Formats: sequence, C-alpha cells, structure tokens
Amino acid sequence: MQHILHTFWRLGKLLQVQIGGGRYHMMGLFDMVMIKDNHISVVGGVTNALKSVDTYLEQNKLQMGVEIETRTLKEVNEVLDYASRTKTSLCRIMLDNMFVHSRMGELTYPCFWKL
Repeated sequence: MQHILHTFWRLGKLLQVQIGGGRYHMMGLFDMVMIKDNHISVVGGVTNALKSVDTYLEQNKLQMGVEIETRTLKEVNEVLDYASRTKTSLCRIMLDNMFVHSRMGELTYPCFWKL
C-alpha cells in the first residue's frame, strides 16, 4: 500500500512541475541512465563513463537517454568532444554547482545553460 501511495505522490509532484512551467527530466531510474560525479570518479573520467554506458546499452539492445553530471568546464568539453566523434545515447549534460564569474571576479549566479 505504501508503494502505491508513493507512486501517486510522485505523479502529483511531476504534475506540479509541469503546471509551474518546468519539465521533469525523468520519471525514475528505469527510463534513463544518469551518470553521476561519483561514477565518473570510479571509472577514471567522463569519456570512460560514457563509453561504458554506451557499450552496455548497445550490448543489451537498450534504447534510452543518457544524462551526465559534470563538475567543471573541462568535463563539459570532454563530453562534447566525445559526443561529436562517437555515436552515443547522450541527451543531457548537467552542470553541477557551476557558477558564472562576473567581470569584477565575484560569483554571481549558478549556470543554467541550454545545450
């Protein structure tokens, strides 16, 4: 019973986001692969993480999007480089806690870039 209530609670939260003009990126862990920063650290970088996931999806004949969490602009560039030269299921790049520096050098706003 508790599982059913949790499911309806989650659907309600998703509806709230849509009504507010937002878009939820995934329903659960079953409809998309999310590569988090700790996964990247374990396998030795974003390129290795993406290669591993793409290989797994291909070997198991799975079609789903891949979202990757990046911590630095260097990682973002590595992801973009990988995506430009490789067939990949990558569909989103998350910019984790990145801030824009103003011309005066102080931190201003978190980055929200649409790629």
